[in-house]
Amino acid sequence: MVQQAFNAVVLSSIYAIVALGFTLYFGTMNLVNFAHGDCCTLAAFLALLALPACSAVFGRESWVALGIAGLVAVLATIFLAALSERWLFRRLRGRAPLEGLIVSLGLAMLIREAILHFYPNGGNPQGFPDPFHNRSAEVLGVSVSVIQVMTVASALFAALAFYWVVQRTRFGRLMRALSQDPEAAQMVGLPVDLTILGSFALGGACAGVGGILSGALYGSIRFDMGISLGLKGFVCAVIGGLDNPAGAFLGAIILAGLETAIVGAAPGGSAYRDVAAYTVLLFLMIFRPTGLLSAIKVHA
Repeated sequence: MVQQAFNAVVLSSIYAIVALGFTLYFGTMNLVNFAHGDCCTLAAFLALLALPACSAVFGRESWVALGIAGLVAVLATIFLAALSERWLFRRLRGRAPLEGLIVSLGLAMLIREAILHFYPNGGNPQGFPDPFHNRSAEVLGVSVSVIQVMTVASALFAALAFYWVVQRTRFGRLMRALSQDPEAAQMVGLPVDLTILGSFALGGACAGVGGILSGALYGSIRFDMGISLGLKGFVCAVIGGLDNPAGAFLGAIILAGLETAIVGAAPGGSAYRDVAAYTVLLFLMIFRPTGLLSAIKVHA
């Protein structure tokens, strides 16, 4: 049971990072961006693409090489997210939310098909390297691998960095003001365009980190893995409230715990873990569509 609890914490770390991106897009632009999951996929493939060049410089077995390749991939997803805001979603402001949803689905399909057709053997699963060579240790009867520790540590760092940006910086205050009252923010002359652009860039960073951590944890990536990863992140965001970043972490813990319990308790449970996400989403949409923490707001 303790082992399963630890596995749930590791899984929730990835879900939380992805879910943060959904809260950013929805909080600043009232947008459900379903291309977010495919940006995770793109980051993982770009990191794999950049790895040979980084390995030639830093050494084939060096974890630094994968770190640099990952950084390059994250910067690329930041650029893509900012570019999509500037040339796609900015044109949709003030229109029906359904239009933004359709555009995001189109962008998701474009990214997915580009990986499938232009990445070498993109239709096949690609092995993703573990720079720590699956090193693990037993702590209090729990098997703990280095990559699992790094995943949890990355999620904690992302949470602290996100909190600092939102609560301690001028950009964070602008984001909160825009989230609470977009019309008032525009009337008093706040830089709405720049704030939304920055939010998209931050969401792209979340996608990049989430995709790379997922690839390193499972040791394999697929061109369509963003569908599942994006769905899980969206469900986690919905559980806590789409406009509440703290709720993303609560949702991640709940969903990951539920999935881990199903896998550990039910025979062949791994085949039904995705069903849990859909079931939770359906129940929330019926009984609590605003999320569990929707009443809790972060004030400027």
